Amino acid sequence: MTKVKKLGAIFISLLILSVILHFAGKKKTISATNKALFSIADTTQIQSLNINADGQNIAVVRGENQWMLNDKYKADPQLIYLFQRILQAVETQRPVSQSNFDVIRSELETTGQKVEITMADGSTRTFYVGGNQAKS
Repeated sequence: MTKVKKLGAIFISLLILSVILHFAGKKKTISATNKALFSIADTTQIQSLNINADGQNIAVVRGENQWMLNDKYKADPQLIYLFQRILQAVETQRPVSQSNFDVIRSELETTGQKVEITMADGSTRTFYVGGNQAKS
C-alpha cells in the first residue's frame, strides 16, 4: 500500500469524527435538527486539499483534467471521489461535552493531522483529523 493510500485511509476513517469534534468547538451549541451542519453540499467547488501530518505536507490540487498530488503525481480518481462523497454525507451525531471540549481540542491540535480545504471562492475550511489510536 502506497503512502498516499495509507494517508487516504487514515483520512477517511477519521474524517467524520474529527470534523464533528473540531467544528463543535466553533459553535457552542449544535442543533440536533441540523445534521448537515458540517457537510459540503457542492464538492465540485473544492479546489485543493492540504494535509499536514508530522511536519510533512501533502497537497492535492485540482487541475484542468485531474487532481495532482504534490504537483508530481496523479491522484487516484476513486479516492478523490470517495473523499468528496464523505464530505457530502458527513452528519453531526452529538455535540462534544463542555467538560471534555478543551482536552479533545488540544489533543487534536497536537497529535492530529491538520486538513485545509480551499474552495473556488477562496474560502478555506480547516479542521484536525485524529482519534484514539488504541481503539482504531
